[in-house]
Amino acid sequence: ATEWHKFKLEDINSTYHQQIAYEAALQSLVLLQNDGALPLKQGQRVAVVGPQGVTRSGLLSDYAADQVCFNGTDLCIGTIAEGIAASNVGGQTTSSQGVEVNSSKTDGIQAALDSASAADVVVLVLGNDKTIEHEGLDRSDTALPGLQEAFAFKVLALGKPTVLVLTNGGALAIDKLVAPSVKAPYAIVESFNPSVVGGKAIGASLI
Repeated sequence: ATEWHKFKLEDINSTYHQQIAYEAALQSLVLLQNDGALPLKQGQRVAVVGPQGVTRSGLLSDYAADQVCFNGTDLCIGTIAEGIAASNVGGQTTSSQGVEVNSSKTDGIQAALDSASAADVVVLVLGNDKTIEHEGLDRSDTALPGLQEAFAFKVLALGKPTVLVLTNGGALAIDKLVAPSVKAPYAIVESFNPSVVGGKAIGASLI
């Protein structure tokens, strides 16, 4: 058994443990599809759109601690958009939520579509979080919650090279997004709950 009382303050969030977390995030990514889109070239105009591209605590699993960052916020968690921006050296990376994980709000859609239209490549980040499912809260289906699927169709209709990144704790059905009649994503990456340094890992893996 692990003797937790032997861990000291300097062991918490140490450089060594940060590296382990980063390597775990890298190794957890699954490439489901790649029609030549990946890896992305540095120096491009990249638009990161979708609710999971700009979330922080939404990248954590159901069993994450309540206080991940020392100051009680979630600001120590890098977003996927920030991770992509850090890897896109010499390029321009924009980010826009578009829609929320699970709501009917549409006021952010046009800004996201405008951002995607101006980009060379789009990274569409969709999924679910602990507001959708957690211990004691189950789903009745595996569909993308809220307006995410409808938003995805609008993004794909732009005809831009698009990489779909999924973040989720449970299974998600994306059958309609990859149907033969749809302008499907060029690449699909499953990242599950990538956690604190997941954004950095995803950025490094895509570019």
